[in-house]
Amino acid sequence: MYLVDESNPEDYEQIYQKISNEYQLCMISVSIHDWQGELSPWPAPAIFGKHDFAGNAAKFLAELEDFWKWFKNQHNIESNQVYLCGYSLAGLFTLWASTHTNTFQKDCGSISICLVFELCTIYATKTKYMLAKYI
Repeated sequence: MYLVDESNPEDYEQIYQKISNEYQLCMISVSIHDWQGELSPWPAPAIFGKHDFAGNAAKFLAELEDFWKWFKNQHNIESNQVYLCGYSLAGLFTLWASTHTNTFQKDCGSISICLVFELCTIYATKTKYMLAKYI
C-alpha cells in the first residue's frame, strides 16, 4: 500500500510503471485526505501553516488493517506479503506503523522521512526502536 497525498496521485502511477515491469504485484494507492491528522502518531503544533498534527495515526492504522482484511478476502489473496510505503509524513507513519501492527511486513518503504517531530528521537529511544535501522 502506497500512501499518497490526494492532491498528487501521479506519484503512484509513476512508481507503479517503474516497478510493475520487473515484479508481479498489486499496488494499492491510499489517498490521504488529512495529511497532518491521519498520519501523525501523536499531536504536535503546526510547523507550516495553521493545521496542527492531530495524532490520529492509530485510528488510521486500524482502518488500513480493516481495509486489507476486506481486500484480501474480496480478491482471494493468499499471500501475507503486504508492505506500507510513503514519503514525508507518510514515511514517518510507515515507520511508526511497523512497530504497532503485525498485519503489514516489518520492512516498509519510507522515502524522505519527515522527522520534524521533536518527539521522534524520544519515542524511538523509549520504545527501543532506532530510526536509523530503517534508513
